[in-house]
Amino acid sequence: NIGVLDLTQSNVPTLSPGPATIVAYGKAFGDSTRGNVLYEAAHDHNKGGTIAERVAAQRIMFNFSYQSANERAVIPTIGYIPDTIPAASPTNLSLTLPAGQNIAKYTIQWQSTCGGTFSPSATQANTTFIPPSVPSATNCQITAIITDSCGRVFFEVNTTVICENVSVSVTADNSTVCEGGSVLLTSTLTNGSTGINYQWQSSPDAITWSNIGGATASTYAPPTSSPSTMRYRMLIYKSASVCGNATSNTTTVTVVADPSVSVSIPPAIVCVGANVTLTATPTVGLGTCSIQWQSSPNGTTWTNISGATGMTYNVINLGASTRYRAQLVSCTGNGCCN
Repeated sequence: NIGVLDLTQSNVPTLSPGPATIVAYGKAFGDSTRGNVLYEAAHDHNKGGTIAERVAAQRIMFNFSYQSANERAVIPTIGYIPDTIPAASPTNLSLTLPAGQNIAKYTIQWQSTCGGTFSPSATQANTTFIPPSVPSATNCQITAIITDSCGRVFFEVNTTVICENVSVSVTADNSTVCEGGSVLLTSTLTNGSTGINYQWQSSPDAITWSNIGGATASTYAPPTSSPSTMRYRMLIYKSASVCGNATSNTTTVTVVADPSVSVSIPPAIVCVGANVTLTATPTVGLGTCSIQWQSSPNGTTWTNISGATGMTYNVINLGASTRYRAQLVSCTGNGCCN
């Protein structure tokens, strides 16, 4: 290969048919199986010519030397390594060599700048890297080094980030309440460090999740104003960091309608002075509620009937103008009003 020509050479074509070559390079005798050869039109890189010409000649020599050596280099290739690896999480590593190279002819050494261990060995092509436990995101260079029988060393380096094992769980102090009941969701962070951001999410079906506006504290009180069933979870993350991200478990909050009560009077029509058994039937709500029977002469002013706290009430000698009703009192369900 001709690298540089001298188009002004005075001996061309009188002494030589040309061209006049200042730099020529290539495989010896044009044989691709032989080594590289470089010819430069000077015996001394520091004699004759301008400084720029001397520098150019020296650069050619150095580049040729590098290229020749690089052709002989056997650069190992490390298999895929994730951009982030959780602390203490085993990660498989693999090493391959260029086509035609026998890996059995090389000794292998795996290294990492962040510590950890290689199992079963740091001297095998395929091994498992177990990162160390770290308090925060830690840069880690994993290097595969091979050495041939002549002592020549070649290596490849990949960089990853070891992330602290952050996790978060959420619990609800009350999972089922009546309308207006009190619910507090609380998160618990494990192995977290400073700079953690919180974001509560909700979902009606545990499939489609939405961020809850303003819900960025470690606790959250969900709305309970109307009957519903909602799922909640928390996301944690660090700003401008590839680590510190985690999603919590899901907790479900069910809001049921407030309890109500109905009264039945069999038969529907009776005569004045008859004896009648009234039956109260509570519906909806949570837990249990006590019954208090009341009577009124006009349907406006109501008075508790002493001792009438059962699900049934026997009216003796029914009066024509007396009204009766049952009231739910002392309901045990959270937020279940009387």
